[in-house]
Amino acid sequence: MTSSRDKKILTVGADPALSEQIGLALEESGYGLKKASSSNETVQNLLRYSPDLVLVESGILSTQLNGWETCRRIREVSDVPIIVITDGTNEEDLLNCLRMGADDCLSQPLIPEELVARMEALLRRREWKERKEEIYIAGNTFIHFARGEVSLGNRSVRLTSRELILLSLLAQNGGKILPHEELLERMGPTPSKANSRALRYYIRRLREKLEKDPSSPRLIITHRGLGYSLSLEAKADKSS
Repeated sequence: MTSSRDKKILTVGADPALSEQIGLALEESGYGLKKASSSNETVQNLLRYSPDLVLVESGILSTQLNGWETCRRIREVSDVPIIVITDGTNEEDLLNCLRMGADDCLSQPLIPEELVARMEALLRRREWKERKEEIYIAGNTFIHFARGEVSLGNRSVRLTSRELILLSLLAQNGGKILPHEELLERMGPTPSKANSRALRYYIRRLREKLEKDPSSPRLIITHRGLGYSLSLEAKADKSS
């Protein structure tokens, strides 16, 4: 695997103390570092710097920076992995970071070793995704790992990193039921308070993007009390 010295990290924040703590942790681990202090600067650096991962502070810390808005703007132009560092521990904060396109979130006080470990996990999954070829699912449906999208006939659907990982896990298991616990473990770190709700959220988002009728899914099947499976016969013909 590529070493941390080959990885570029963009940090977005306006809290000097937190930014310094993050900077020291990343530099000690050998990561290249670029900083931004506004949403506009974040998007500019994203396009110029092509970071491998973005760290975002979620609090409204200045008139120029809002963590949720920054995540939304990043997702408009890139599927780069995002970790949000929240200034609270309530469940709504943790779920908001996922809704806005983040792949993971951490609450303060920040533990540098945990931050680096979660970054490494996301970067490993990113490398794994980019190494894979496209995977045929069923009917008119293909997963394209490198592009982070699914093809439905002639139409492409963009997926977030975690949506792509979840769909790929289901596809690679040939229609077998994957238990909730196994899916959560293989998808990577998720805040413990939000585990079950986060998985249901991603399943719902995939159905909204892929199923013709998300309320009556034919592609992603729920096995109550057991887990989820991917039908190898149904078409994800959302495009029809």
